[in-house]
Amino acid sequence: MATKATQRRSASYFLSSGDLYILAEGVTFRVHRYFFIRDSELFAKKLRPEDGYSEQKPVILETSPEKLEKLLWVFYNPNYCDYTAPREDWESILELADGWSFPEAKALALRTLDTLDMELVDRIVLYRKFHASQDVLADMLADLCAQDAILTPDEVQKLGWATVGKLLYARELLRGQAEAQGITVCPLPDTVTSDEIWGTVVDLFRLEVTV
Repeated sequence: MATKATQRRSASYFLSSGDLYILAEGVTFRVHRYFFIRDSELFAKKLRPEDGYSEQKPVILETSPEKLEKLLWVFYNPNYCDYTAPREDWESILELADGWSFPEAKALALRTLDTLDMELVDRIVLYRKFHASQDVLADMLADLCAQDAILTPDEVQKLGWATVGKLLYARELLRGQAEAQGITVCPLPDTVTSDEIWGTVVDLFRLEVTV
């Protein structure tokens, strides 16, 4: 735990007009309460007027100052038409936006991550961890189920055996349609449609998707 002697002010987000003091791992931020009340369902409910009103009594947040700066950049970005940032930054934004209930920031992070290069398995793991929509997860899991290539040991470890088991079972169910006709194709026959793959994945993973 940081002491007063070791605490320092954020070089980027200690704003003279700010009315909310935040402490994250020894770094003090002074920002505008307005963004937290307006954009976060969590802070709108829990942040009291007296919370974080001075540098001596800041709101303490359990995150790194680096990650907090990434999220604050979404609100204070001077180039509001350009949100270009590395993938790692957007992953941090997604993490905090999901954990602290910033729905618009979370949606922005997901839209941006959708445009960035990422292995399908890594995307599935990330989006599941931070609660992307069930529809998006269904599409990605269906794509993974339809791939010809088998999963690598690293991909199996990332997904976990529970998920891998369901994917393998989905493939066997879909292959069974062709094998009943004397056709053996691995992993899936050409006669299986994308809708059939999607429906099987939705059922096995019990995804609540919109129709």
